Amino acid sequence: MIMKPATGLISLFAGLYDSLDPQYKFTFEPFITQIVEKLTACGLNVLEPRTCVHETDIQNALRFYEQNQADAVIILFLAYHPSLVSAGALAGTSLPVIFLDTTECFAFDEKTDPDLIMRCHGIHGVQDLTCVLRRLGKDYHIEAGHYTQSDVIRRVADSVKACFLAGCLKNSRVGIVGEPFDDMGDFAMSFASFAKNFGLKIVSWQNKPTDTSANQERDNFWRREIMDSLTVSPDAEGPLADMAVSSTADLAQWIDREKLDAFSFNFLDFNHDLGLAAIPFVASSLFMSRGIGYAGEGDVLTAALVAALMKIYPASTFTEMFCPDWQGDRVFLSHMGEVNLSLLQHPVLVRKEVEYVPNLNQGITPGVAGALKGGQAILVNLAPLADDQYQLILAPCEIVEAGADDRFQMSVRGWMRPKMPLADFLAEYSRLGGTHHSCLCYGADLSLLHQFSNIMGWQTQIIGN
Repeated sequence: MIMKPATGLISLFAGLYDSLDPQYKFTFEPFITQIVEKLTACGLNVLEPRTCVHETDIQNALRFYEQNQADAVIILFLAYHPSLVSAGALAGTSLPVIFLDTTECFAFDEKTDPDLIMRCHGIHGVQDLTCVLRRLGKDYHIEAGHYTQSDVIRRVADSVKACFLAGCLKNSRVGIVGEPFDDMGDFAMSFASFAKNFGLKIVSWQNKPTDTSANQERDNFWRREIMDSLTVSPDAEGPLADMAVSSTADLAQWIDREKLDAFSFNFLDFNHDLGLAAIPFVASSLFMSRGIGYAGEGDVLTAALVAALMKIYPASTFTEMFCPDWQGDRVFLSHMGEVNLSLLQHPVLVRKEVEYVPNLNQGITPGVAGALKGGQAILVNLAPLADDQYQLILAPCEIVEAGADDRFQMSVRGWMRPKMPLADFLAEYSRLGGTHHSCLCYGADLSLLHQFSNIMGWQTQIIGN
């Protein structure tokens, strides 16, 4: 489900002007209303717009937005407003500050009524305040253009959404079943470093049984969810379907109890008794379609990334690049059995044999198979660098629907075509140090993701745009 980012909106007006005509600022209300309507149409929840003249007005507005958990605050100049009235409060807020640099007038030429100078000189204030905020070391973002004759409102809305994504990633609660995959080094960073750099809280799996009647009720619920979401192949009926239901219900209870945003598991650890009936391929796939982030092999950072991106782009999934199709200039995407079910053409519950895990049901477990839907997407990869730095790799691509002669009926699969020759793409991806775990986001906006990366303080690399 797409979530609505929330923003404050502060419209600034000079005290000098207000002292001459205290009613004049209210003549801007239709203008402000139009701005609010356009921001709302772009998917934002605009919290109680405030017109501010004095420092206390600004302090009170910021306090209100902070208390109501705004993701950012938008600054709009109605006319000039001297910077030192607002700079201290804006520099001190924890909220990201976004300037909407616009005016009522589209044309201001020789034929313009000179009286409109009063209504259209807000750029004075923008230049004054941004200079001071920069000097104070306060980060801010700015977009400029006419509010009806350009896409500036969309760009500002995207800035708020990028702030929202950053807030979702920071302080995420991520569960892990088992331990990270041994010797898989690209995401082998310490949990302590994730806590320091992102505020991630890692929660280890614990199965706390409920009473029998509650178990039956929740199992019935998840059985309906699974049966409504997948076609059950004949060899997965009966006990295997029951295993899928049981493990999904147990994990759902844990996710709910611990208020998790995402989770990961290492399939090899199911050689030990973890208290789950099956390797949770079905659960992870179903939960992704419900907005819970996931990544394989104990990769909690990518799981948190997937969870954040899903808040804006629910048509997202964990994925890996498996096999190059040199002839077709594509790469085969797959994994053992985890994928956002809503992105599959025909999701199927299948019987899967995992020979690496003989101690659980002799390696037999319920799994998911299906082909990804076609469409435009962006492959998003978060790669750790040296010295606690990170890099976000963004690769616009096309997912090509599987053809009629598809022989991979028992697999999660898709074919990704980059926006450049495959050989060049793969070489550039690994020159940049991209990891083998990624998030595939259908319909994502490149500039919004770039802003998200900037807000997080990451390096950004775009391949094949």
